[in-house]
Amino acid sequence: MWDWIKKAAGAVLETGAEYLRHLNAIQQIMNAPSYEAAVERLRSHVFGMDGEAEYRLFMTVVGQQIQQAEQALQQARENPGGESWGNSFEDRMAQHMAEIQAGYHAGNSPHVQAAEKRLHDLNLLARYAQQFWQERAPELQAPDPSPPSTEPEVAEPDEPAPAERMAAFQRHARAILGDPVPAAPGADAAPAPLGEIEALQAMLAADRRLTRGMMATMPGSASAEIVEELSDLHGTYARILRDAPSDSRLIEPADLRRKMGQCQELAGRACESLRDDAAALERYERALAEFRQAGDGAEAERMERKIRDLQILLSGDHDAEILAIQERLDTVARPSLEAAELLIALGVACTHAGDAFAGREHLHQAETMLRAMGIEPPSAEQLASDLFGSMQALLGGAAGTTPAPIEASMKVRAVYKQLYQALSAAYRDSDPADADFEENLALADRYLKAWEAMDSRQQSDAFSAKAMDYLRSQGHGPAKD
Repeated sequence: MWDWIKKAAGAVLETGAEYLRHLNAIQQIMNAPSYEAAVERLRSHVFGMDGEAEYRLFMTVVGQQIQQAEQALQQARENPGGESWGNSFEDRMAQHMAEIQAGYHAGNSPHVQAAEKRLHDLNLLARYAQQFWQERAPELQAPDPSPPSTEPEVAEPDEPAPAERMAAFQRHARAILGDPVPAAPGADAAPAPLGEIEALQAMLAADRRLTRGMMATMPGSASAEIVEELSDLHGTYARILRDAPSDSRLIEPADLRRKMGQCQELAGRACESLRDDAAALERYERALAEFRQAGDGAEAERMERKIRDLQILLSGDHDAEILAIQERLDTVARPSLEAAELLIALGVACTHAGDAFAGREHLHQAETMLRAMGIEPPSAEQLASDLFGSMQALLGGAAGTTPAPIEASMKVRAVYKQLYQALSAAYRDSDPADADFEENLALADRYLKAWEAMDSRQQSDAFSAKAMDYLRSQGHGPAKD
């Protein structure tokens, strides 16, 4: 994903000049000293367009701005203090990653009234633009101009007086304000080809949703809603694949297929977190099909292993599950993060098989291995640092094929969350007749608290504060009081 974003960003610099020009025009219109001046600027901009293609691009930019304004308003209404997307680390991490990629910092505590005004003004802009384009349509269809006249030139009329311009403005307002706001091109219309910039914008919006999905599918964060969201996102990527230009330099079919596979895999991961293994298996099989169509052999092979493991689990044959994990454990290097993950899986499998004592042993082996390797649960501050370090590397062109720091730290965090949850379950599965029963329950509570602390409000606030410090250092967000 990092490589694609970097490549797409470079292509935008080459091909997106018109898009940026329209975006700048919108900002100038929105910043006009009065509505009358804004309408005049908009009319001049629309009447200066070369044709239908430029108008469609302009309305695409307007539609994007409306969508962002709607999101900002919703966040402002739900979280006047500036919080959004929930309080877990995954939610906060996804929020900051999406905001950086979009260049839009929705967490800067926008006031509800300001958000409402911006949305209202953008909707009004869209209505006026549509009206002006309709006015201009006869001009575009007019026959070629006749030869120059030999008659004496007639002086151009003077600029209309302010009162006349106000009257014209009021006529436009009466004619337009009652009309429905035009939808962004392609939003709800019948399938139609997308322009290259339109396809790119749709892709970037989908990628922001995928970023959040990556963070929201772990135990404790997953929900039926995120499964539905990922299903819808899969359909969004499919529509982009269908409607994007076949010769696009920004959109690669294999990349879209890979992301479609990621949507299905993430939905499967969420189903596993929700203890719906049958639904997870179906999602993984769909992901495998997408990875194969993308020509990604490594991802397909990884998904095949996941499917085999889940099939064994669903069969109820715990001995076969334990044997399969042990066979994989014999093939990986020790110590390593992969070996620790397999030891955790082995501990969980033994606990499910009714041997909690063996399960605890394997889980503690994983914990000891992680500590010996110097791998500790990342702090809130470290996560924020890794996030912005990854983004700086990406923007500077230094990102490569190795995992970005934030990907690595989030992986470690997920491993520790799984370890603490598994240890809590293994110690809670104790025989009341056991002499260590009370001690085991105390250990179960301790590991449960360690798991819960990783999503505590205190840690989440610490991450948010550190992230905002980084934003301020880059010139974004309000200054400290």
